[in-house]
Amino acid sequence: MADSNPSSITILEHKKHAHARHELQVEVSAPKMAEYFELAFERLAPTVEIKGFRKGQAPKMMVLQRIGNERYVQTAMDLALPNSYAEAMQELKLHPVAPPEVMIESYGEGAPLKFKVTVDVIPDIDLGKYADVKVKKPKADTEVKKAEVDEVIERLRKQQSKVTAVDRGAKKDDQVEIDYVGTIKGVKRDDLSSQHFPFILGAGVLPKKLEEACEGKKKGDSFTVTDTVEKDEVVYEVVIHGVNEVELPKVDAELAKQFGRESADDLLKAVEDQLKHEKEHKVQHELEKLVIEAVVKQCKVEVPQSLVEEELNRRIGQIQQQLGVMYAKFLEQQKKTEDEIRKELKPEAEESVKTGLILGEVAKKEGFGNDRQQGEQDMAFQQRVVRRTINFLVSSATGEPVVEHTHDHDHK
Repeated sequence: MADSNPSSITILEHKKHAHARHELQVEVSAPKMAEYFELAFERLAPTVEIKGFRKGQAPKMMVLQRIGNERYVQTAMDLALPNSYAEAMQELKLHPVAPPEVMIESYGEGAPLKFKVTVDVIPDIDLGKYADVKVKKPKADTEVKKAEVDEVIERLRKQQSKVTAVDRGAKKDDQVEIDYVGTIKGVKRDDLSSQHFPFILGAGVLPKKLEEACEGKKKGDSFTVTDTVEKDEVVYEVVIHGVNEVELPKVDAELAKQFGRESADDLLKAVEDQLKHEKEHKVQHELEKLVIEAVVKQCKVEVPQSLVEEELNRRIGQIQQQLGVMYAKFLEQQKKTEDEIRKELKPEAEESVKTGLILGEVAKKEGFGNDRQQGEQDMAFQQRVVRRTINFLVSSATGEPVVEHTHDHDHK
């Protein structure tokens, strides 16, 4: 590879734009370009065979004819552009956050190469007096009420319930399996239809009129229900496939053992402890959010738009992954295009990127990234640095020490 030489490039023009975008015009000297073309020839010549000559012994013009001018120039550019771009970034002490846009203006084997670069870089960040930010801890209620424990226990009982088919009309708390097809003005709506759909009668999973109409119906019954959805009259054709009686287990040692506990009391205590932990976690999360918002508010930073686009792509990708084939239906129901969804998500994405940049700068300033352990994966290292940074800011803002957490919070 060609030697890096600071004198091989000249930055003819450098403009700074909003959002940490930089535009430069770079010139690579003619002698340096001659080196790149020579290196390109050295790489390509061994790939060419010319009858009557040993490899590498044919005249250069004959070899170049066989290589072809387009391939020859492209190889030289593939060598010149990345090296020259890296030199320009180093000379200006810029750190790109996304691939650059490059436009070649002029070039030649015996002439300078001129090209323009547009690139987003890590912005200058004014952290202000981040360590002096003070936040009053919000009042927190972490008491666990009996009703909350009972609700969880009820869910656990339902998980272990016994289901028995019955030949009678469906009643509250039965499991009922139905087909239902919803039509509006005679046209079927897929989002208002389902086959072999199981539900617990009285749980409020289905539209109220549809669910109420199932009460008292037996296996094999079919009927029609009319309802209103968003001012449209919907006609549901319903078929009952089965009615099952649901028997919930008692809260005893046998149920407890299903969840790795020795006794009913042990299970109740475990549920209470878990609920308390969740409440404490929520309180801590809210406090961290308040502190980070206060720190970010007094910092100044221009957010690179390429990072915002990257964050938007991540968020849209998550929605697509969660919804799968229903993504198109989701857009249809929302009556929005993907571009409109992106526009709605943009303020949050910008705030998320801004927060990440500021936390990264605080970590750098405080030296939290200087203790990477041998073999530590990138993700684990980054999460540990972010966690230390957040704990430091919370401790500074509240005047209280923070217990190190092994988990990571999402502040996006």
